[in-house]
Amino acid sequence: MEAYYLRANGIARQPVVVCVGSTDDFKEDLLCSIPRIASESGYSVLLVDVIGAGTGIRDTNAIESIVEVEDVTSHWIDYLWDRSDVDGSRLAIYGIGLGGAYATQCAARDRRIAAAVCDGGLWDYRERMFVERRLKKVDDTFIDSWLTARLLLAGPLPTIGCPYLVTIGAQDRLAVRDALSLLDVARSAQLAAHLKVFAPEETGSFPDHVDNPTLVHEYVFDWLRGAMRPTRPRDVRVDGQSNEIY
Repeated sequence: MEAYYLRANGIARQPVVVCVGSTDDFKEDLLCSIPRIASESGYSVLLVDVIGAGTGIRDTNAIESIVEVEDVTSHWIDYLWDRSDVDGSRLAIYGIGLGGAYATQCAARDRRIAAAVCDGGLWDYRERMFVERRLKKVDDTFIDSWLTARLLLAGPLPTIGCPYLVTIGAQDRLAVRDALSLLDVARSAQLAAHLKVFAPEETGSFPDHVDNPTLVHEYVFDWLRGAMRPTRPRDVRVDGQSNEIY
């Protein structure tokens, strides 16, 4: 695993956000935008390169095993879990751009993740929809809400056990209506799903939010602050008065 672990200021055990991009987004790119916003919000970050990223020279004649990103996520979490300066109850994953699909799979597999910013299964849904169109030779006019719900629930969405946020631009490649359908299905399944659509007038509305990623990062970390509030154990005193502590 190649990554940068950057701690926020302070000596207390801190929440950590694992930030992952796509195969053409390097951890060095994330250094330019993520750490300052995270630190101001009180979060440490682990910036990782996904499998296949990097500039190392490879032997093109060698046979390489196929490893999915979500299969190695547990190792990232293991590393953080073992650190004495990390609050293991507040570990989140943030998928940037196409990394949102990776974050979805990670959140669906690892119960130690307390919150996720991901695509909620939209990428998986579009793949399933493509196959459905090919097999049944249908177009969008024949795709009803029942089919959409069935395809969404057949993906990783039902197994995400933590609160998660899906961000999408109004001018993204994926249709906003798909994101709205995902939210409806998730809510009907009693999942803690949240959706933010960035409109053109507020910027951040283009694919991967390239027109204003800083705005999106700030929104994401504000949302994480609420989604991963510290637990408050109760110490019940003899006199019956409770003492709430962080």
